[in-house]
Amino acid sequence: MKKVLLAPYFGLGHSMPFIAMAAHMRGLGLEPYLAAEPAALERGAEAGCKPLELPPDVVEIATTVRGITTTEEFAEALSTLAQRSAPFLRKALGELGAEGVVTDSLHLGAGLAAEASGLPWASAAVTPFELSPAMAAGSQAIIPTAELRQSLGLPETDRNSLQQGLSPTLHILPWTPDFDLAAPPPASKHVGTLVLDPDPLAESLDEAIKRFVDTPKPKVLVTATSSPIDAADPMVEEFLNDAAEALGSLDVAGLVSINRSMALEQPVPDHVLVSPFLPHAAILPHCDFIVTNGGWGTVSRTLALGIPVVMVPIFLDQPCNAELCTKLGVARALEYEDLTPEDLAALLQEVLDAPESLQSATATCRATMRELGGAPEAARAIAAML
Repeated sequence: MKKVLLAPYFGLGHSMPFIAMAAHMRGLGLEPYLAAEPAALERGAEAGCKPLELPPDVVEIATTVRGITTTEEFAEALSTLAQRSAPFLRKALGELGAEGVVTDSLHLGAGLAAEASGLPWASAAVTPFELSPAMAAGSQAIIPTAELRQSLGLPETDRNSLQQGLSPTLHILPWTPDFDLAAPPPASKHVGTLVLDPDPLAESLDEAIKRFVDTPKPKVLVTATSSPIDAADPMVEEFLNDAAEALGSLDVAGLVSINRSMALEQPVPDHVLVSPFLPHAAILPHCDFIVTNGGWGTVSRTLALGIPVVMVPIFLDQPCNAELCTKLGVARALEYEDLTPEDLAALLQEVLDAPESLQSATATCRATMRELGGAPEAARAIAAML
């Protein structure tokens, strides 16, 4: 078995695509090790990943990231992550006897560690926003790398920090070419969505959720992308509250999946259930529509199932995702600034009255994603690289 180190950026939104790829690696003769924060290591173990615990000074950056409010602070966090992680990961690669690395394109330190170790490495994007003009414009001065490269024994380079995070051998794009905002970097490979295979409805889900699945009414799931920054939490909570109120006025079966740290401000009617975060793999295949703030992991998983999406984008890549999805006809969107329960209910009613307006485009998107192969194809490409 060839040992492969997986190094995602912080947050389950970044870790889960790597865990999805890892689930298909053992059958290809690869033994995946996951270098991530504790919450991700726990999820990775379920997919067969062996843990590589990060040192405390690296893990604490995840806490720092949650307090970020400006681009400059984000750049500083990325720089600190690279400086602290690269030496540690270089040493760990030697101790593991690893034969390759797969890294998040934002995790520059892992790519540099692989380069310094003379190992083949792949990079993976997590959102189409990474090809946006805004991302390209901001990449020119994100991280100063000259001293770090010198300390690792690497030659100077004229590539900026964003370019250095992209593997020259294999760069994995978890979307279809229709979602490209610019020409992809060299060595890019579109694979469609990177998610764990859907599972049967878990027996551990309570009876109320199972009744939701069995109802003959249109089933609408409201779910929020896990927030990577604390400043976004009040906006996410407002979205969930307004969405729950909107569902209360419609003739649907509603399910609102809330983050454990959040709560709804008002009671909901009997046809709307509220539950802590639920496994998407178990619930999504049974839903007719999804309402979400639009992180790419949730959106791409939904589109891979051919389910139309209603989006209320709030922060980071979400406005970009919403714009792409509406242009491609796979979603309808409501600006967060315009969000009211009444306006969201009206938009949902429009979709319920004319589902065919989205279903044709989502069916096409689903077919394309399946053709690209998803996580199994990404794992095969990684195996072929080694």
